[in-house]
Amino acid sequence: IAVLAVSTDTEFTHFMWKKKSPCLAGVRFPLCADPSGAVSRIYGVWQKETGLDHRAHFLIDPEGKILAVEVVTAPLGRNVDEILRQFAALQAVRRNPRKAAPANWKPGNDLIGTGTEDIGEL
Repeated sequence: IAVLAVSTDTEFTHFMWKKKSPCLAGVRFPLCADPSGAVSRIYGVWQKETGLDHRAHFLIDPEGKILAVEVVTAPLGRNVDEILRQFAALQAVRRNPRKAAPANWKPGNDLIGTGTEDIGEL
């Protein structure tokens, strides 16, 4: 499992953000530069008018399937705790495929049944 961030900022901009921003100082995952917008175009968050990407996060499983998406407008910050909660929930469900993470689930809480426990393989 890997976590990485991709933006249309350059490597230099990422370096400066990590150096100056308290919320980015402790980031331990790669900040990937996509100044051409190639990755942003693939995920549909490229803004042709500005040459920037929309703020978004994607949770993608090891097979490449997108499991969660959130796109927000530029002035709105993201909730990193919520993204990490979703990530942990998806990992827990992956380990327990006939279970689900209910609303407001947090790591350490019980998963719930999906209602398919007794029907076997289809």
